[in-house]
Amino acid sequence: MGSEYIDEICDSLNHPGVEYTKIKYDYQYINRMFEDDLSSYDKLIISGSKRNVFEDDRPDIPLESLSLTPILGICYGSQLIADRFGIEMERCNGEEGECGNSILEILDESKLFEGIDFEEDDIIHQWHWWRLKELPDGFKLTSRTKYSPIGSFEKGNIYCLQWHPEMTELGRKVIKNFLCL
Repeated sequence: MGSEYIDEICDSLNHPGVEYTKIKYDYQYINRMFEDDLSSYDKLIISGSKRNVFEDDRPDIPLESLSLTPILGICYGSQLIADRFGIEMERCNGEEGECGNSILEILDESKLFEGIDFEEDDIIHQWHWWRLKELPDGFKLTSRTKYSPIGSFEKGNIYCLQWHPEMTELGRKVIKNFLCL
C-alpha cells in the first residue's frame, strides 16, 4: 500500500526471488483489493502514508482472512492495524511529532530483529505526528523511542513498526528479516 516512501520500500525488496506488487495512493483500489482473496500473497506490507486513521475512507484491512500471511505494518500501516483492534491514537510530542532519525530501544526479542547488532547501530527514521495510546491486547511490545513508547509490536503473523525501516541500513535489515519469515 502506497506512501511517499514506497519507492524506498521497493528498493529494500530487491532480493533474488522476491516479486512484489506496488500499489500507490489509490485507496479505492486498495479497498477493492482487500475484498479479494489475498491468500495467494506470501506477505503483505502496509506502508506509511500522509493519511491518518481518523479518515472515513481509510482502508479496512481484512486481518481475519490473512491469519497465515505475514503482515508488516509500517507507521500508518501499524496504526491501521492497531485501529482494527480498537486502539485510539494520540498526538506524538505535541505539535512537533517525531520526525527524522531517532534511537531505537529494544525491549523484547523479535524475529524482525534477529542478527542485528543494536549496540553497533540503533538509528531508525521516523515521520509521524500520531502514536498509539496503548498496546493492543495480546500483542508483545518489542521497541520504543524517545516520544513513542510503542515503537514496534507484534502478535502471531502481524508485525508493526511505528518507524520507517526503509530509510536506514538497520531498517533495511528488518525488512530483509521480514522477507525471510
